[in-house]
Amino acid sequence: MLDSPQTTTILVGHVNINSPDAVMVRVTEIVIHPENNYIYNNDIALLRLEEPVTLNDKQRPICLSDAPKERSPSLPCYVSGWGVVNVTGIATIELSTILHHTKLKIWEQSKCERSYPGQIKPTMLCAGYYSGEMDACKGDSGGPLMCQTQPDQWELVGIVSWGEGCGQIGKPGVYTRVDYYLQWIQSVTSYANKEGVTCDFEHPDLCGYTSKSQSEFAWSRRSGGVHYPIMPDMDNTLKNASGHYVYTYFPYGASQKSAVLSSPPLPAKEDTSCLYASTIIYQCELCKLEVKVVDSLGNLSGALLKVSSKFSTSWLRFNVDIPMSTQHIQFISTSGQWSGGGIGLDDVTLEPGVCENTMKVNCNFDNRTKSTPQFNDEICSYTQESFTDDFDWLMVQDKENGDGFLRAQNAFGYQGYRARILSPRLKSYISMCVSFEFRASSRSAGFLQVCRLLSVNGNDSLDCSFWSSRLNAFTDPTSWTSVHVTLPSSDFEFSIVFEMVQGQGQGYIDIDDIFKLDGDCL
Repeated sequence: MLDSPQTTTILVGHVNINSPDAVMVRVTEIVIHPENNYIYNNDIALLRLEEPVTLNDKQRPICLSDAPKERSPSLPCYVSGWGVVNVTGIATIELSTILHHTKLKIWEQSKCERSYPGQIKPTMLCAGYYSGEMDACKGDSGGPLMCQTQPDQWELVGIVSWGEGCGQIGKPGVYTRVDYYLQWIQSVTSYANKEGVTCDFEHPDLCGYTSKSQSEFAWSRRSGGVHYPIMPDMDNTLKNASGHYVYTYFPYGASQKSAVLSSPPLPAKEDTSCLYASTIIYQCELCKLEVKVVDSLGNLSGALLKVSSKFSTSWLRFNVDIPMSTQHIQFISTSGQWSGGGIGLDDVTLEPGVCENTMKVNCNFDNRTKSTPQFNDEICSYTQESFTDDFDWLMVQDKENGDGFLRAQNAFGYQGYRARILSPRLKSYISMCVSFEFRASSRSAGFLQVCRLLSVNGNDSLDCSFWSSRLNAFTDPTSWTSVHVTLPSSDFEFSIVFEMVQGQGQGYIDIDDIFKLDGDCL
C-alpha cells in the first residue's frame, strides 16, 4: 500500500475528475493498518486531510455500521470508481475521467471461499455476479462498496481490494470488510484528549496541530523505517522505526515554497514561556525551519528562530522564548535549492519561564549594585577570564541616562594585551545567534572579537574566528552599533567569550545588551 501523503490528494464535489468545479484536498497522513500485508490481509488505510471537507448537496459523508453484521445478498449495493471501464483497456490502464458505478450483489461467505480456495479471510467479502460482466476493475482499488441499509441511509460496507481479472465468470471482486475494523477506525479517529502545544506526535490526532500550505507540499505525520522518497528512519521520541514525527518532503521544483504547521491555541499566561523542539534537516540544501507566533489580535510576528543547513543526519534540539501574548505558534518549513529531502519536527514542549540558555546569555548590565566602576561577578553570570588575559572588563554607568554597560580599558598596557569575559557553560546542538551593542573610543584603541571556548574531554580550546571588529569597517566606531554573530552548532559544552585586544593607542571598547536566539541570525 502506498504511503506517500505528500503526493496524495482527494477530489470532492464532482464526478468529472478534470472539472474546474472539483475541490482538491491535500492529504497530510496515510494511516495504514499496522498488520497490513499488501492485498492479502488488512488492506485498509485512513487518510487524514489537511482541512475539513465542507458538507453540502454535492459532498456528504457516508455512514459506517455500528457493529459487524452479515449482509443479505438482496441488499442494494453499488461500487464506484474512476478505473478501467472496458477490459480491453486493462493492459494500457485506460482510466476514466468520469466517476462510474455499477450495482452488485454481496455473496455468502462460503460461496466466496469456494471461488478463491484458501485465500479468503474473515476480513474480506465478495461482491458481484457469478456470470461476471459487472465488476470493479483496475484503477478502482480503494473505492467504496456502498449498500443501502435504510430508506435514507447508505453504509460503506467494503473497499475495493483484489480479484482475478475483471468481470470473470465465477470470480467476484474481493473487498475489505469495513465493519471488521470499526474498533481500529475509532482508535485512529478519536482524540486522545491531549490537545496542546506539547506533543510527541505519537497519536494520530497530532495534539490539535494543523497543517496549512499553498504550495506542493505540506506537513504530514510519518513514522520511521524504510521510505521512498527517503525520509528519517527513526523518530526522536522512541528512537526507532515505530515512532512518529511530522515531516515536510520537498518535491522536485518546489524551490523557496513553504508549508505551515500551526499549534492549537495557547492558554492565557502572564509571562514568557520556553518552547523546546527537535528538528532534522534531511538531505536538502539551503532549506530552513522558522518559528513565528500569532498574538491574540491575529498579528503574525517576524521569525523568532531560523534553522538552516545543507542537511543533518540526526535530530537536533532547539529552544526559543515565546512571548506571553502568543495565541498560536507556527513552524514554517521552506524548501531550498536541492530537492528530494525535507524537514522533520518532533517532541515539542512548552514550559513556563525564560529558556535556560537565554538566562545564561542575555544581559543589559543595568543591575549594577556597587558604586565603584568594577565588574560585578553576580550580574548575568558572566565572569572575568582571570588566568590567561592581561586586564579586566569594568562595569560602567552612563552619566546621562544611568544605563550600565561593560568597558575594557587599559591605560598602561601594551599592544596585544587582552581582556576577556565568559558566559556560563552552554549546550546548543543547532546554530546560535548572539547579538550585542558595541562601540570604541577610537580605531587605534584596539579591536573586539567574539570567541567560543570549547570544553572537550576536560581540555579547553578557544576559537576567535567568528567575528572581529578589526575585519568590519564601521562608519563611526565611537557610536553604538548593533552586531549579530552566528555561532555554529556544537556537540560539546562551550562558553561565549568577548575579547578586547589592545591596539597601538590608549582608549576603550564598550559592549552592552547581549542576547541570543537559537538558530541563524535573521
